[in-house]
Amino acid sequence: MSEITREQAHWAFAMHIRNLTHIRFVPPANDAGPAHFRDGDAWVFKLSPSEADMAARGAVTALEDLGIIPRQNPTHAELAKRVMWVLGAAGHPETDDEVEFGWRRHLPIASGSHLLITCEPNGFWRSMPGQAVRTAVALHLDGYTTTLAEHGLGVIAWGRGDQPEVLIVAADQDAADRQAPGIIDYLLVRNPPVKAREGQQQEEVKFL
Repeated sequence: MSEITREQAHWAFAMHIRNLTHIRFVPPANDAGPAHFRDGDAWVFKLSPSEADMAARGAVTALEDLGIIPRQNPTHAELAKRVMWVLGAAGHPETDDEVEFGWRRHLPIASGSHLLITCEPNGFWRSMPGQAVRTAVALHLDGYTTTLAEHGLGVIAWGRGDQPEVLIVAADQDAADRQAPGIIDYLLVRNPPVKAREGQQQEEVKFL
């Protein structure tokens, strides 16, 4: 591999970070907060966690393009396409207002070789008693797990209590088992276990 110049690295990082990072803000109501502060006549804004995550993904993509780190195999896009096809072919619908319970995919943690799948109720089911919804979500996730495993994909289920809330999906079970401990540690930091009361919905899982 030819040596990468400083200029090549700079432009690759700049291109991918600009393409992937979007900054959204509204005028703040106070002079300072966790992500902004006043500097004379100007406001200074920090990147949000999601914006910083996308910037980091841009940097990783640049490193892949430069040949400094290997590309994922399969790529995230290839894995996502396979998972979407498997779930769709088996009759599991994607989340939608017209769908009582549908699956939603989320970006991998720290650009890992996996994706995350949750099951989300529509507005009607969100008004139902919390435990009934959590049980229904767990049953749907069990169905997704069976379907994905039957097609050779690796799956690890995770939840804050005794019911699953998120599926960690990888190209095969070895890849899922290898990545799961670090992903679960991260999810536990973002989502400390809290026992939901009978009539209360469990808080949605935070990924960033």
